[in-house]
Amino acid sequence: MLLCPAPASAAEPEPPNVVFILLDSARADRFSSYGYGKSTTPRMDEIARQGALFLNNFSPASLTQESLPRIFSSRRYSTQLFSAAGGLTRGRRESPRTIFLGLDPQQVLLPQVLSGNGYHTALFTDHGQLRDKNALTVLFDERHYFESRDVREEAVFSNTNSWLEKNRQRKFFLYIHILSPHWSERSTQDLPASPDGISADVVRSIKLKMDEPLSRGTKGFSPEELSGLQGLYDNRLHVVDELVGSLYDKLKELGLAGKTALIISSDHGENLGEHGKIGHGGLPWDTVTRVPLILVYPPRVRPGAKVQGLTESIDIMPTVLELASAPLPPGKAMDGVSLLGIVDQ
Repeated sequence: MLLCPAPASAAEPEPPNVVFILLDSARADRFSSYGYGKSTTPRMDEIARQGALFLNNFSPASLTQESLPRIFSSRRYSTQLFSAAGGLTRGRRESPRTIFLGLDPQQVLLPQVLSGNGYHTALFTDHGQLRDKNALTVLFDERHYFESRDVREEAVFSNTNSWLEKNRQRKFFLYIHILSPHWSERSTQDLPASPDGISADVVRSIKLKMDEPLSRGTKGFSPEELSGLQGLYDNRLHVVDELVGSLYDKLKELGLAGKTALIISSDHGENLGEHGKIGHGGLPWDTVTRVPLILVYPPRVRPGAKVQGLTESIDIMPTVLELASAPLPPGKAMDGVSLLGIVDQ
């Protein structure tokens, strides 16, 4: 009797490149794909239709210095990476409560794991807290910081697109952290130009008040000014949306779209007058913790998926590691779970 050999199993696909775009202070409910009445994010809506949109995704904290360590370690009670002054440090942010506590021996950061599994890692940002070498940024093979206030967002994306052209043959992990749509109350130049429907007088008034030290409250803002503030936020989000779209176009142009997992999210949201607050931090209302999450990777993620269930930003790291076939180092652990099981093709 002749024995026929078993058919060869299909070769495992190469782990994808990963592009992780984090839009600082982006609220999910201001995205048109999340049901907002204005077309603020048409390009990201288009991108989301190519993959999965997580409708109820929550950040673990309402401040960057608290959420970013958790997102990049997938630990709910992450060792702090930020100094008391707000910048990242090689140590952690201490308080009388924590100074005698040991470091978390199970924590490991995403770029460290990916580097150990053959990925070339690069950071592109205009965020001042990510400017210097520190506990997170030192883990990247490359760091690109853009400071020019007038064109820094455009510079981040144009330089990222140029980098992709030169490095398309590499297996890479790109982390793009854009300060928009967040703005600084210390600089009116950080506010976007006036969109339609907001008078120049209202814009000037808002800028003057945003230049004053804020108590994170709405005291002194008229209803018209608060409405204008929300319009400025929407306008800034729309500008960033076009830049994200340009990067997606570049991935398609270079033939990388089908070989790259694209993730779009935020570190926290932003109060725009709700709860009597402007800005972020403080209590974990939906306005500061419900953030967008878009995942696109055609070989594994079915197009048009909309996930209603609760997800967390600490699920991003385990999802990336599953896509990358990158195991955790011995003795390390994560609190999040991979999301591929609910969006798999």
